[in-house]
Amino acid sequence: MFSMFQFYYVEENLSSVICSKFTDLKDKQNWTHSFNNYTNPKQIQNALESKNKNENNCSEPFISVTHAGRLGNKICQFLSLYLFKIDFGIRAVVSSKMYKSLNGIFETVPLPHLPNSCFETSTKSIYKNNFENIYKIFKKYVNIDENILNVTNIAHYTFIDQYPCPMEHLMFYRQKFHSLIKFKNENIKAAKYILENALKARKLDKSGIILVGTHVRRSDFIRHTRKKHLRYPTDEYYTNAFNLFRLKCKNAIFIVVSDDIKWCEKKLSAPDVIIA
Repeated sequence: MFSMFQFYYVEENLSSVICSKFTDLKDKQNWTHSFNNYTNPKQIQNALESKNKNENNCSEPFISVTHAGRLGNKICQFLSLYLFKIDFGIRAVVSSKMYKSLNGIFETVPLPHLPNSCFETSTKSIYKNNFENIYKIFKKYVNIDENILNVTNIAHYTFIDQYPCPMEHLMFYRQKFHSLIKFKNENIKAAKYILENALKARKLDKSGIILVGTHVRRSDFIRHTRKKHLRYPTDEYYTNAFNLFRLKCKNAIFIVVSDDIKWCEKKLSAPDVIIA
Protein backbone atom coordinates (compact mmCIF):
# COMPACT_ATOMS: atom_id res chain seq x y z
CA MET A 1 0.00 0.00 0.00
CA PHE A 2 1.26 3.44 -0.89
CA SER A 3 0.67 6.23 1.58
CA MET A 4 0.91 10.00 1.58
CA PHE A 5 1.89 11.49 4.89
CA GLN A 6 1.99 15.03 6.24
CA PHE A 7 4.82 15.22 8.71
CA TYR A 8 4.24 17.73 11.48
CA TYR A 9 7.25 18.00 12.14
CA VAL A 10 22.19 18.06 25.62
CA GLU A 11 22.79 21.30 26.88
CA GLU A 12 26.44 20.96 26.23
CA ASN A 13 27.27 21.45 29.91
CA LEU A 14 29.10 18.16 29.96
CA SER A 15 30.19 17.55 33.52
CA SER A 16 32.55 14.82 32.45
CA VAL A 17 33.32 12.65 29.47
CA ILE A 18 34.13 8.99 29.75
CA CYS A 19 36.03 7.00 27.14
CA SER A 20 35.36 3.32 26.79
CA LYS A 21 35.78 0.63 24.19
CA PHE A 22 32.73 0.30 21.98
CA THR A 23 33.54 -2.93 20.19
CA ASP A 24 30.24 -3.10 18.34
CA LEU A 25 30.44 0.43 16.95
CA LYS A 26 31.88 -0.54 13.58
CA ASP A 27 29.33 -3.34 13.35
CA LYS A 28 26.63 -0.69 13.57
CA GLN A 29 27.55 0.34 10.02
CA ASN A 30 26.41 -3.11 8.88
CA TRP A 31 23.45 -3.12 11.23
CA THR A 32 20.89 -2.94 8.43
CA HIS A 33 22.04 -6.38 7.30
CA SER A 34 21.96 -8.04 10.71
CA PHE A 35 19.16 -6.40 12.67
CA ASN A 36 17.61 -9.58 13.97
CA ASN A 37 20.94 -10.71 15.38
CA TYR A 38 21.88 -7.30 16.78
CA THR A 39 22.92 -7.11 20.42
CA ASN A 40 23.58 -4.00 22.42
CA PRO A 41 27.14 -2.67 22.47
CA LYS A 42 29.34 -3.68 25.37
CA GLN A 43 29.57 -1.56 28.48
CA ILE A 44 29.85 2.14 27.69
CA GLN A 45 30.21 3.15 31.32
CA ASN A 46 29.28 1.49 34.55
CA ALA A 47 26.42 3.87 35.25
CA LEU A 48 24.80 3.05 31.92
CA GLU A 49 25.36 -0.68 31.93
CA SER A 50 22.01 -2.38 32.38
CA LYS A 51 22.87 -5.97 31.53
CA ASN A 52 22.98 -7.05 35.17
CA LYS A 53 20.64 -4.39 36.52
CA ASN A 54 16.91 -4.01 36.74
CA GLU A 55 15.71 -2.22 33.60
CA ASN A 56 12.79 -0.90 35.64
CA ASN A 57 15.01 0.87 38.18
CA CYS A 58 14.56 4.60 37.64
CA SER A 59 17.43 5.46 39.97
CA GLU A 60 19.86 4.36 37.25
CA PRO A 61 20.70 6.82 34.42
CA PHE A 62 18.78 6.53 31.17
CA ILE A 63 17.64 8.44 28.11
CA SER A 64 13.98 9.00 27.38
CA VAL A 65 11.64 11.07 25.26
CA THR A 66 8.53 13.17 25.70
CA HIS A 67 5.17 11.43 25.39
CA ALA A 68 3.35 14.59 24.34
CA GLY A 69 0.99 14.67 21.39
CA ARG A 70 -1.20 12.00 19.90
CA LEU A 71 -0.49 8.54 18.53
CA GLY A 72 1.40 9.65 15.42
CA ASN A 73 3.67 11.81 17.53
CA LYS A 74 4.26 9.00 20.01
CA ILE A 75 5.29 6.53 17.29
CA CYS A 76 7.84 9.00 15.92
CA GLN A 77 9.05 9.78 19.43
CA PHE A 78 9.51 6.11 20.24
CA LEU A 79 11.51 5.44 17.06
CA SER A 80 13.61 8.55 17.67
CA LEU A 81 14.44 7.28 21.14
CA TYR A 82 15.26 3.81 19.83
CA LEU A 83 17.86 5.36 17.53
CA PHE A 84 19.98 6.20 20.58
CA LYS A 85 19.93 2.56 21.63
CA ILE A 86 20.99 1.52 18.13
CA ASP A 87 23.67 4.12 17.54
CA PHE A 88 25.12 4.52 21.03
CA GLY A 89 23.99 1.55 23.12
CA ILE A 90 22.44 3.88 25.69
CA ARG A 91 19.84 2.56 28.12
CA ALA A 92 16.62 3.88 26.57
CA VAL A 93 13.27 3.73 28.38
CA VAL A 94 9.75 5.06 27.91
CA SER A 95 7.23 6.28 30.44
CA SER A 96 4.36 4.05 31.48
CA LYS A 97 2.01 6.49 29.75
CA MET A 98 3.86 6.12 26.45
CA TYR A 99 4.06 2.34 26.88
CA LYS A 100 0.30 2.10 27.43
CA SER A 101 -0.41 4.07 24.25
CA LEU A 102 1.92 1.99 22.08
CA ASN A 103 0.99 -1.33 23.67
CA GLY A 104 -2.55 -0.80 22.49
CA ILE A 105 -1.56 -1.01 18.81
CA PHE A 106 1.70 -2.96 18.64
CA GLU A 107 2.33 -6.60 19.54
CA THR A 108 5.31 -5.60 21.66
CA VAL A 109 6.99 -2.39 22.80
CA PRO A 110 10.69 -3.34 22.62
CA LEU A 111 11.94 -0.92 25.27
CA PRO A 112 11.55 -1.10 29.05
CA HIS A 113 9.09 1.31 30.65
CA LEU A 114 9.29 3.15 33.94
CA PRO A 115 6.60 4.64 36.20
CA ASN A 116 5.57 8.16 35.28
CA SER A 117 6.95 9.35 38.62
CA CYS A 118 10.47 8.58 37.38
CA PHE A 119 10.16 11.50 34.97
CA GLU A 120 8.87 14.01 37.50
CA THR A 121 12.19 15.48 38.55
CA SER A 122 13.94 18.76 37.88
CA THR A 123 17.22 16.97 37.15
CA LYS A 124 15.98 16.14 33.68
CA SER A 125 16.62 19.76 32.69
CA ILE A 126 20.37 19.13 32.87
CA TYR A 127 20.32 17.53 29.44
CA LYS A 128 16.87 18.51 28.20
CA ASN A 129 16.90 19.49 24.54
CA ASN A 130 15.60 18.54 21.11
CA PHE A 131 16.63 15.41 19.23
CA GLU A 132 19.13 16.99 16.86
CA ASN A 133 21.06 18.80 19.58
CA ILE A 134 21.29 15.74 21.81
CA TYR A 135 22.21 13.49 18.87
CA LYS A 136 24.97 15.87 17.78
CA ILE A 137 26.43 15.89 21.28
CA PHE A 138 26.61 12.09 21.39
CA LYS A 139 27.79 11.89 17.79
CA LYS A 140 30.55 14.38 18.53
CA TYR A 141 32.16 11.90 20.89
CA VAL A 142 32.14 8.94 18.55
CA ASN A 143 35.40 8.02 16.87
CA ILE A 144 34.76 5.12 14.52
CA ASP A 145 38.36 4.84 13.31
CA GLU A 146 39.66 4.33 16.84
CA ASN A 147 36.64 2.27 17.84
CA ILE A 148 36.06 4.57 20.81
CA LEU A 149 32.88 6.10 22.17
CA ASN A 150 33.02 9.12 24.44
CA VAL A 151 29.68 9.82 26.08
CA THR A 152 28.38 12.21 28.68
CA ASN A 153 28.29 11.11 32.28
CA ILE A 154 24.56 11.52 32.77
CA ALA A 155 23.66 12.87 36.19
CA HIS A 156 20.17 11.41 36.14
CA TYR A 157 18.70 11.17 32.70
CA THR A 158 18.74 12.73 29.26
CA PHE A 159 15.36 13.93 28.06
CA ILE A 160 14.47 14.42 24.38
CA ASP A 161 11.96 17.25 24.24
CA GLN A 162 9.51 18.61 21.66
CA TYR A 163 8.19 16.33 18.87
CA PRO A 164 11.14 14.47 17.29
CA CYS A 165 10.65 12.72 13.96
CA PRO A 166 14.09 12.80 12.26
CA MET A 167 13.22 11.31 8.89
CA GLU A 168 16.80 11.31 7.59
CA HIS A 169 17.70 8.97 10.48
CA LEU A 170 14.51 6.91 10.56
CA MET A 171 14.41 6.17 6.84
CA PHE A 172 17.84 4.53 7.06
CA TYR A 173 16.36 1.86 9.36
CA ARG A 174 12.91 1.83 7.82
CA GLN A 175 12.71 -1.87 6.95
CA LYS A 176 14.25 -2.84 10.26
CA PHE A 177 11.73 -0.87 12.24
CA HIS A 178 9.05 -2.76 10.31
CA SER A 179 10.44 -6.00 11.71
CA LEU A 180 10.89 -4.53 15.19
CA ILE A 181 7.36 -3.29 15.82
CA LYS A 182 4.31 -4.98 14.34
CA PHE A 183 0.66 -4.02 14.56
CA LYS A 184 -1.57 -6.31 16.59
CA ASN A 185 -3.65 -8.67 14.47
CA GLU A 186 -6.87 -7.23 15.85
CA ASN A 187 -5.89 -3.77 14.59
CA ILE A 188 -4.91 -5.13 11.18
CA LYS A 189 -8.23 -6.96 10.90
CA ALA A 190 -10.15 -3.83 11.90
CA ALA A 191 -8.32 -1.75 9.29
CA LYS A 192 -8.94 -4.35 6.59
CA TYR A 193 -12.62 -4.48 7.49
CA ILE A 194 -12.97 -0.70 7.14
CA LEU A 195 -11.09 -0.64 3.83
CA GLU A 196 -13.01 -3.56 2.35
CA ASN A 197 -16.35 -2.01 3.29
CA ALA A 198 -15.28 1.30 1.77
CA LEU A 199 -14.43 -0.48 -1.49
CA LYS A 200 -17.66 -2.48 -1.48
CA ALA A 201 -19.63 0.75 -1.14
CA ARG A 202 -18.13 1.79 -4.47
CA LYS A 203 -18.51 -1.72 -5.88
CA LEU A 204 -14.75 -1.98 -6.33
CA ASP A 205 -12.76 -5.21 -6.29
CA LYS A 206 -9.73 -4.88 -4.02
CA SER A 207 -7.63 -7.06 -6.32
CA GLY A 208 -5.64 -5.17 -8.92
CA ILE A 209 -5.89 -1.77 -7.27
CA ILE A 210 -3.45 0.29 -5.24
CA LEU A 211 -4.80 1.99 -2.15
CA VAL A 212 -3.34 5.39 -1.34
CA GLY A 213 -3.97 6.45 2.25
CA THR A 214 -4.50 10.19 2.63
CA HIS A 215 -4.74 12.02 5.95
CA VAL A 216 -6.21 15.52 5.72
CA ARG A 217 -5.65 17.18 9.07
CA ARG A 218 -7.41 20.50 9.44
CA SER A 219 -9.01 21.92 12.66
CA ASP A 220 -6.09 22.26 15.12
CA PHE A 221 -3.45 22.12 12.37
CA ILE A 222 -4.94 25.16 10.65
CA ARG A 223 -4.61 27.05 13.91
CA HIS A 224 -1.08 25.75 14.32
CA THR A 225 0.05 26.93 10.87
CA ARG A 226 -1.45 30.37 11.44
CA LYS A 227 0.29 30.65 14.78
CA LYS A 228 3.62 29.71 13.19
CA HIS A 229 3.00 31.95 10.17
CA LEU A 230 2.99 28.94 7.87
CA ARG A 231 0.83 28.20 4.85
CA TYR A 232 -1.73 25.44 5.21
CA PRO A 233 -2.00 23.11 2.16
CA THR A 234 -4.82 24.08 -0.19
CA ASP A 235 -7.06 21.65 -2.04
CA GLU A 236 -4.73 22.16 -5.02
CA TYR A 237 -1.91 20.59 -3.00
CA TYR A 238 -3.92 17.40 -2.47
CA THR A 239 -5.17 17.34 -6.06
CA ASN A 240 -1.62 17.63 -7.39
CA ALA A 241 -0.53 14.82 -5.07
CA PHE A 242 -3.41 12.66 -6.28
CA ASN A 243 -2.50 13.37 -9.90
CA LEU A 244 1.08 12.28 -9.26
CA PHE A 245 -0.14 8.90 -8.01
CA ARG A 246 -2.59 8.66 -10.90
CA LEU A 247 0.34 9.01 -13.30
CA LYS A 248 2.63 6.58 -11.51
CA CYS A 249 0.16 3.94 -10.33
CA LYS A 250 -2.36 2.04 -12.38
CA ASN A 251 -5.79 1.74 -10.75
CA ALA A 252 -5.03 3.96 -7.75
CA ILE A 253 -7.84 4.48 -5.27
CA PHE A 254 -7.51 7.19 -2.62
CA ILE A 255 -8.81 6.55 0.89
CA VAL A 256 -9.22 9.91 2.63
CA VAL A 257 -9.55 10.23 6.41
CA SER A 258 -10.01 13.62 7.99
CA ASP A 259 -11.34 15.63 10.91
CA ASP A 260 -13.17 17.80 8.36
CA ILE A 261 -15.20 15.47 6.15
CA LYS A 262 -17.36 18.24 4.69
CA TRP A 263 -14.32 20.11 3.37
CA CYS A 264 -12.95 16.92 1.80
CA GLU A 265 -16.28 16.10 0.17
CA LYS A 266 -16.49 19.60 -1.26
CA LYS A 267 -12.88 19.94 -2.41
CA LEU A 268 -11.54 16.44 -3.09
CA SER A 269 -14.45 14.36 -4.38
CA ALA A 270 -13.66 12.29 -7.47
CA PRO A 271 -14.60 8.85 -8.86
CA ASP A 272 -11.38 7.35 -7.47
CA VAL A 273 -11.55 9.09 -4.08
CA ILE A 274 -13.25 7.43 -1.11
CA ILE A 275 -13.80 9.67 1.89
CA ALA A 276 -13.95 7.32 4.85
